[in-house]
Amino acid sequence: MFHKTVSLAKKVSALIIIAAILNSGTSFATASRQQQRENVRDRIDAMRARQDELTQQKAEKKETKSQTTVSVKAPATGAVTVQETAPPKEPVAEKAEELAVESTANADEINARSVNNISRRNPPARSEPTVEPQPTPTTPPAAAPPPPVVAPPPAANSQAEVLGTVASAVFAGVNAERKKAGVAELSLAQDAVSMAISHSQEMAAAGELLNHADLKSRLQQFIKSYISAAENEAYNTVGTAAKAVSQWMNSASHRDSMLNAKYTKGGVGVVSKDGKYYYTLILYT
Repeated sequence: MFHKTVSLAKKVSALIIIAAILNSGTSFATASRQQQRENVRDRIDAMRARQDELTQQKAEKKETKSQTTVSVKAPATGAVTVQETAPPKEPVAEKAEELAVESTANADEINARSVNNISRRNPPARSEPTVEPQPTPTTPPAAAPPPPVVAPPPAANSQAEVLGTVASAVFAGVNAERKKAGVAELSLAQDAVSMAISHSQEMAAAGELLNHADLKSRLQQFIKSYISAAENEAYNTVGTAAKAVSQWMNSASHRDSMLNAKYTKGGVGVVSKDGKYYYTLILYT
């Protein structure tokens, strides 16, 4: 009985150690696990109370006779057989062993859950994928558009161009009058144009009509070869072809020369000076 009490004390000590281990892991247990530890403590307290009760009973039994039962049988041989029967195991001890095993299993389960909780609360760090910075593409600045090409303003027509336009209009007016008269139109001759411009310049320089001065010598200078020739002069301040043609048409001698059918070629020259316009018409064949 003494050995059984010692064994029970060892088991109680083991339970106390287990309870201490459970107490060390309380930081990781949940409310339900706390309740389990409290149940174990209650059982340990009950076992301690039972141990004290057994110790007291042991002291009382020492004063009484031994618990060993002896049965004496008288066989035919006259020998005496003594059979010692061990006292039954105390149910409290068996219950303590079951509690010890159950407490150990609960402690292992609690420790395993605590480890799992720690793993869940502190999961292993995952390595984040390293993203290499991509170089920012540099776009070359757009080339500045070329400045718009601005066409220079048209130059004002020179006086020569204006006068040349007037001279052409006078020549066209002369042919128009010839056509009205049933006479063939004059063909434009460049040598006659050159001679007419030269004579108009001389009149502009003199500021008056020159009355066909040196006509023969001028014809030889500009035309070279001719059979017959005539010359009309005029000046005015209007500067229009119509005015010059009308002046010649209103003069009998000038009209006769201008509408003479024997002349087939001709040219006109116009020069302006001091607000006056000088006209020369050359006709020849």
